[in-house]
Amino acid sequence: MRQAVADPRVDSLLLPEERLVAVVRHHWLRYLPGTLQVAAALALGTWWLLVTDVEAAWVPFAAMVGVAGHGCYRLLREHLDRFVVTSTRVFRVSGVFDQRTASMPISRVLDVTVRKPLAGRLLGYGHLVLEAAAPEQGLRDITSVPHPDRLDQLIQSTRLRAERRRRRGPRRRAASPLYLRRQRVP
Repeated sequence: MRQAVADPRVDSLLLPEERLVAVVRHHWLRYLPGTLQVAAALALGTWWLLVTDVEAAWVPFAAMVGVAGHGCYRLLREHLDRFVVTSTRVFRVSGVFDQRTASMPISRVLDVTVRKPLAGRLLGYGHLVLEAAAPEQGLRDITSVPHPDRLDQLIQSTRLRAERRRRRGPRRRAASPLYLRRQRVP
């Protein structure tokens, strides 16, 4: 199946034993600067084309295409930046032309700090700071996520489940009743 260019392909990054818990995009407010840039470029460029002489019309057209293209790049950059929580790790996928992935085992997440500025409390977004066992991580600050408190609870509950699984050890498969019936000696 053919996938879109604007899809970060998170499923292809999962390990065979991993279960996807959450894929988090940025809050809609992060898309606003790029959207406004594209709209302003199209509006001003169109107006400038109408008032400019025909021989010099390529200058406003080139400026409009350049500024609108940069705005589209900003929108795509925000769209492709995802934070992913799985049953065994947390990772972040980002990048437009080259895809970058930073991951950390969920067992190494020691603490999650939620920061909600005043605007974030009013509009429903916040920032997460992941404290890990390692001194430097490429996955420390996760900015502008919607519903940061729910995401914090999700990370903590997934971490606790992973810890319980690790303490229990590997699961042993119980023999099926059908298999046991076959083993009876008459």
